[in-house]
Amino acid sequence: MGESIALLLRLRGVSAVNVRELEAVQLMLEHWSPGVLLIDTRLGSVNIDRLMRYARREAGSAQMLFVALTGNMSNESPAEIRKAGFDGFFRRLCPVWRIADILDEYWHR
Repeated sequence: MGESIALLLRLRGVSAVNVRELEAVQLMLEHWSPGVLLIDTRLGSVNIDRLMRYARREAGSAQMLFVALTGNMSNESPAEIRKAGFDGFFRRLCPVWRIADILDEYWHR
């Protein structure tokens, strides 16, 4: 799902990346600052709070939109996701085209 969303956003002119491995976020932020970073919170064993604190400290991340992709039956509440540092989240089974539209509208304001 994340890769499909990222592809639709890139086709619309927004630099977007889907992160499949949480460990890759640090490396990505050191070398590139995409407009939207989609992170599947179900992947890896990295502490999401620690990861997001690091991501928010990076100089290039000020204009970056961090979006969590969670499972449909996730234990994470919206408040917990926002507290961790994400700008928003989408649960699985959400229509990909609708997610891309929402992010596209946000990014082009």
